[in-house]
Amino acid sequence: MIIKPLTSPQALKQLEALKRRIAPGHPKMDSVIQNFAIRNVGYMGEKSLEYPLSFLDPVKYHIFHDIRMFDGTHYFQIDTLILSTSFIVILEVKNISGTLYFDSDFNQMIRVQNEVKDSFPDPLIQIRRQQAQLIKWINLRGYPHFPVKAFVVISNPRTILQASPKNQTSHEKILQNPQIPFKIAQLENEYASPNISDQEFYTLSETVSKSHTPIFSDIRNMHQIPKADIRSGVHCLKCFNLPMMYMSRRGWKCTLCGFMSKDAYRETLMDYSLLINQTITNRDARNFLQLTSNSVVKNLLNSMESKTYGNHKSRIYKLEMN
Repeated sequence: MIIKPLTSPQALKQLEALKRRIAPGHPKMDSVIQNFAIRNVGYMGEKSLEYPLSFLDPVKYHIFHDIRMFDGTHYFQIDTLILSTSFIVILEVKNISGTLYFDSDFNQMIRVQNEVKDSFPDPLIQIRRQQAQLIKWINLRGYPHFPVKAFVVISNPRTILQASPKNQTSHEKILQNPQIPFKIAQLENEYASPNISDQEFYTLSETVSKSHTPIFSDIRNMHQIPKADIRSGVHCLKCFNLPMMYMSRRGWKCTLCGFMSKDAYRETLMDYSLLINQTITNRDARNFLQLTSNSVVKNLLNSMESKTYGNHKSRIYKLEMN
């Protein structure tokens, strides 16, 4: 059963919003596009696990995607966490193309592509750290000893994997997508006896859910893009041109492709939430939507079903980032 489904990361949504909200010739556009591409590759790698994981028994296994917890000292993040009554599995996904060589002497992963060599941090070290942190997290909550197994998943099917003959750890700890259900079946045979009851299993699953602590990355400031560079106006949902023209009850019309929408303002308010502030006033919304009517904007903000604070002119709306 998927307890925490995979969703588009907040940072990726921010980068998407930045791409359409800064001018095409903006000096930071190239770095925004590059950052988006890197993060999107990682997200697509994680998404590719959905199919092999669908073969797991939904009663036996609870699956959490992109979970972040606190071990009492540090936060740690896991791409995919699989719980059962007998064992726990950590999957760290790497969507990297080319030929990968796992160097155990210097604890690094070397990628060769188009005759160019690049060095990456050793993901085997990463999963060992995640394993230790998860065990610490479990122990702090009084659960009995649990076998915690951690694997690196290379999600790109065309990637070639290499390792030195003495590096047996890599052969045991690195998987490709199709191997996942079979590795889980192997662990089922190895750890046939449950370590916790069904009730404890559901309690542990609920505790993991409640312990998830999402992180908000201020991508705009990371790229050193001032608020003044964020273009206002409702953007077209079809061609992303902005601003659209407000046509009163007919909604918004794109001046470039002619697309009409009554709901385009919702995506624009989400852009505001992602790039500027998660709270907004009627005045701020009028400025960003490029509207003049207080009452029209009030109705639009109310349609978002946002939490509100204050009364009348001082009212503040909380924009929920979906």
